[in-house]
Amino acid sequence: MPRPRSFDEDEVLAAVCAQFERSGYAATSLDDLMHATGLGKGSLYGAFGDKRRLFLRALDINRERQVRAICEGLRGDGPALRNLRDQLVRLVAKPGDKDRFGCMLVNGAAELGEEDPEVRERTRATFLALEGLVAGALDAAVTEGDLASDLDTTTAARLLLATVQGVELLRRSGLSDETIGEVVAAAVMNLPKPATPAPVAG
Repeated sequence: MPRPRSFDEDEVLAAVCAQFERSGYAATSLDDLMHATGLGKGSLYGAFGDKRRLFLRALDINRERQVRAICEGLRGDGPALRNLRDQLVRLVAKPGDKDRFGCMLVNGAAELGEEDPEVRERTRATFLALEGLVAGALDAAVTEGDLASDLDTTTAARLLLATVQGVELLRRSGLSDETIGEVVAAAVMNLPKPATPAPVAG
Protein backbone atom coordinates (compact mmCIF):
# COMPACT_ATOMS: atom_id res chain seq x y z
CA MET A 1 0.00 0.00 0.00
CA PRO A 2 1.24 3.53 -0.76
CA ARG A 3 2.24 5.54 2.27
CA PRO A 4 -0.10 8.39 3.22
CA ARG A 5 1.18 11.82 2.27
CA SER A 6 2.78 13.77 5.10
CA PHE A 7 1.89 17.18 3.67
CA ASP A 8 -1.21 19.23 2.95
CA GLU A 9 -1.84 19.19 -0.80
CA ASP A 10 -3.74 22.49 -0.80
CA GLU A 11 -0.91 24.24 1.06
CA VAL A 12 1.68 22.87 -1.35
CA LEU A 13 -0.31 23.96 -4.40
CA ALA A 14 -0.85 27.42 -2.89
CA ALA A 15 2.93 27.73 -2.51
CA VAL A 16 3.42 26.57 -6.11
CA CYS A 17 0.91 29.18 -7.34
CA ALA A 18 2.66 31.92 -5.38
CA GLN A 19 6.02 30.95 -6.84
CA PHE A 20 4.73 31.02 -10.42
CA GLU A 21 2.98 34.34 -9.71
CA ARG A 22 6.28 35.83 -8.56
CA SER A 23 8.59 34.51 -11.24
CA GLY A 24 6.62 33.13 -14.15
CA TYR A 25 7.21 29.71 -15.68
CA ALA A 26 10.63 29.94 -17.31
CA ALA A 27 12.32 31.69 -14.38
CA THR A 28 11.00 29.19 -11.84
CA SER A 29 13.44 26.35 -11.25
CA LEU A 30 12.96 23.02 -9.54
CA ASP A 31 15.00 24.37 -6.64
CA ASP A 32 12.57 27.32 -6.38
CA LEU A 33 9.61 24.95 -6.19
CA MET A 34 11.33 22.74 -3.63
CA HIS A 35 12.19 25.77 -1.50
CA ALA A 36 8.67 27.23 -1.78
CA THR A 37 6.94 23.98 -0.85
CA GLY A 38 9.46 22.45 1.53
CA LEU A 39 9.31 19.19 -0.42
CA GLY A 40 12.05 17.19 -2.06
CA LYS A 41 12.06 16.43 -5.76
CA GLY A 42 10.75 12.90 -5.28
CA SER A 43 7.80 13.97 -3.13
CA LEU A 44 6.97 16.98 -5.30
CA TYR A 45 7.09 15.27 -8.66
CA GLY A 46 5.74 11.99 -7.32
CA ALA A 47 2.59 13.71 -6.07
CA PHE A 48 2.03 16.32 -8.75
CA GLY A 49 4.12 15.51 -11.80
CA ASP A 50 6.85 17.59 -13.39
CA LYS A 51 7.18 21.37 -13.54
CA ARG A 52 4.84 21.70 -16.51
CA ARG A 53 2.10 19.65 -14.82
CA LEU A 54 2.49 21.80 -11.72
CA PHE A 55 2.09 24.93 -13.82
CA LEU A 56 -1.08 23.56 -15.42
CA ARG A 57 -2.48 22.84 -11.95
CA ALA A 58 -1.57 26.38 -10.92
CA LEU A 59 -3.42 27.81 -13.93
CA ASP A 60 -6.52 25.80 -13.02
CA ILE A 61 -6.37 27.04 -9.43
CA ASN A 62 -5.83 30.60 -10.64
CA ARG A 63 -8.98 30.40 -12.80
CA GLU A 64 -11.12 28.95 -10.01
CA ARG A 65 -9.86 31.56 -7.54
CA GLN A 66 -10.49 34.52 -9.80
CA VAL A 67 -13.94 33.35 -10.90
CA ARG A 68 -14.95 32.73 -7.29
CA ALA A 69 -13.65 36.14 -6.19
CA ILE A 70 -15.55 38.00 -8.92
CA CYS A 71 -18.76 36.04 -8.29
CA GLU A 72 -18.64 36.92 -4.61
CA GLY A 73 -17.88 40.57 -5.33
CA LEU A 74 -20.71 40.98 -7.80
CA ARG A 75 -23.29 39.71 -5.30
CA GLY A 76 -22.98 42.84 -3.18
CA ASP A 77 -25.79 45.29 -2.53
CA GLY A 78 -26.07 48.33 -4.76
CA PRO A 79 -26.01 49.02 -8.49
CA ALA A 80 -24.42 46.39 -10.73
CA LEU A 81 -22.15 48.91 -12.45
CA ARG A 82 -20.72 50.15 -9.15
CA ASN A 83 -20.20 46.60 -7.89
CA LEU A 84 -18.36 45.72 -11.10
CA ARG A 85 -16.17 48.80 -10.87
CA ASP A 86 -15.32 48.16 -7.23
CA GLN A 87 -14.59 44.49 -7.85
CA LEU A 88 -12.28 45.07 -10.81
CA VAL A 89 -10.45 47.84 -8.97
CA ARG A 90 -9.95 45.58 -5.96
CA LEU A 91 -8.64 42.78 -8.11
CA VAL A 92 -6.00 44.91 -9.80
CA ALA A 93 -5.05 47.43 -7.14
CA LYS A 94 -5.04 45.78 -3.72
CA PRO A 95 -1.39 45.04 -2.83
CA GLY A 96 -0.69 41.46 -1.86
CA ASP A 97 -4.25 40.25 -2.46
CA LYS A 98 -4.11 36.57 -3.40
CA ASP A 99 -7.22 37.05 -5.55
CA ARG A 100 -5.74 39.94 -7.50
CA PHE A 101 -5.35 39.51 -11.25
CA GLY A 102 -1.71 38.51 -11.14
CA CYS A 103 1.02 37.95 -13.66
CA MET A 104 0.69 34.16 -13.92
CA LEU A 105 -2.03 34.19 -16.57
CA VAL A 106 -0.32 36.90 -18.61
CA ASN A 107 3.13 35.33 -18.28
CA GLY A 108 1.82 31.87 -19.03
CA ALA A 109 0.16 33.02 -22.24
CA ALA A 110 3.26 34.97 -23.28
CA GLU A 111 5.77 32.24 -22.42
CA LEU A 112 3.97 29.07 -23.45
CA GLY A 113 0.68 29.94 -25.12
CA GLU A 114 1.93 29.68 -28.70
CA GLU A 115 3.71 26.36 -28.24
CA ASP A 116 1.68 24.56 -25.58
CA PRO A 117 -1.96 23.83 -26.47
CA GLU A 118 -2.88 22.94 -22.87
CA VAL A 119 -1.63 26.28 -21.56
CA ARG A 120 -3.40 28.05 -24.41
CA GLU A 121 -6.67 26.26 -23.65
CA ARG A 122 -6.48 27.08 -19.95
CA THR A 123 -5.74 30.72 -20.70
CA ARG A 124 -8.68 30.85 -23.08
CA ALA A 125 -10.99 29.15 -20.58
CA THR A 126 -10.07 31.70 -17.90
CA PHE A 127 -10.76 34.66 -20.15
CA LEU A 128 -14.07 33.19 -21.32
CA ALA A 129 -15.21 32.52 -17.74
CA LEU A 130 -14.32 36.05 -16.64
CA GLU A 131 -15.82 37.53 -19.80
CA GLY A 132 -19.14 35.84 -19.04
CA LEU A 133 -19.22 37.21 -15.50
CA VAL A 134 -18.32 40.76 -16.55
CA ALA A 135 -20.80 40.70 -19.44
CA GLY A 136 -23.52 39.51 -17.04
CA ALA A 137 -22.81 42.43 -14.72
CA LEU A 138 -22.96 44.82 -17.67
CA ASP A 139 -26.29 43.31 -18.77
CA ALA A 140 -27.62 43.98 -15.27
CA ALA A 141 -26.38 47.57 -15.47
CA VAL A 142 -28.20 48.01 -18.79
CA THR A 143 -31.39 46.67 -17.20
CA GLU A 144 -30.95 49.07 -14.28
CA GLY A 145 -30.67 51.98 -16.70
CA ASP A 146 -27.03 52.83 -15.92
CA LEU A 147 -25.67 51.89 -19.35
CA ALA A 148 -26.90 52.47 -22.89
CA SER A 149 -29.50 49.94 -24.01
CA ASP A 150 -27.65 49.27 -27.28
CA LEU A 151 -24.33 48.48 -25.57
CA ASP A 152 -22.66 45.32 -26.86
CA THR A 153 -21.91 43.93 -23.42
CA THR A 154 -19.73 41.06 -24.68
CA THR A 155 -17.43 43.44 -26.53
CA ALA A 156 -17.41 45.83 -23.56
CA ALA A 157 -16.49 42.95 -21.25
CA ARG A 158 -13.55 42.04 -23.48
CA LEU A 159 -12.34 45.62 -23.49
CA LEU A 160 -12.52 45.80 -19.70
CA LEU A 161 -10.59 42.54 -19.30
CA ALA A 162 -7.98 43.76 -21.78
CA THR A 163 -7.61 46.88 -19.64
CA VAL A 164 -7.33 44.82 -16.47
CA GLN A 165 -4.61 42.61 -17.93
CA GLY A 166 -2.84 45.55 -19.56
CA VAL A 167 -2.32 47.35 -16.26
CA GLU A 168 0.09 44.60 -15.22
CA LEU A 169 2.52 46.14 -17.70
CA LEU A 170 1.93 49.54 -16.13
CA ARG A 171 2.62 48.04 -12.71
CA ARG A 172 6.01 46.79 -13.90
CA SER A 173 6.85 50.28 -15.13
CA GLY A 174 6.33 51.64 -11.61
CA LEU A 175 2.78 52.98 -11.78
CA SER A 176 1.22 53.06 -8.31
CA ASP A 177 -1.63 50.79 -7.27
CA GLU A 178 -3.76 53.88 -6.67
CA THR A 179 -3.25 55.10 -10.25
CA ILE A 180 -3.87 51.62 -11.63
CA GLY A 181 -7.16 51.51 -9.74
CA GLU A 182 -8.13 54.87 -11.19
CA VAL A 183 -7.43 53.62 -14.73
CA VAL A 184 -9.65 50.56 -14.30
CA ALA A 185 -12.41 52.53 -12.59
CA ALA A 186 -12.40 55.06 -15.45
CA ALA A 187 -12.66 52.25 -18.00
CA VAL A 188 -15.82 50.99 -16.30
CA MET A 189 -17.46 54.34 -15.62
CA ASN A 190 -16.74 55.71 -19.11
CA LEU A 191 -18.85 53.05 -20.79
CA PRO A 192 -21.73 54.54 -22.85
CA LYS A 193 -24.59 55.84 -20.71
CA PRO A 194 -28.24 56.19 -21.71
CA ALA A 195 -28.93 59.23 -23.87
CA THR A 196 -30.12 62.24 -21.92
CA PRO A 197 -33.49 63.46 -23.23
CA ALA A 198 -33.29 66.85 -24.92
CA PRO A 199 -34.83 69.64 -22.83
CA VAL A 200 -38.35 70.58 -23.78
CA ALA A 201 -38.48 74.06 -25.34
CA GLY A 202 -40.44 76.57 -23.30
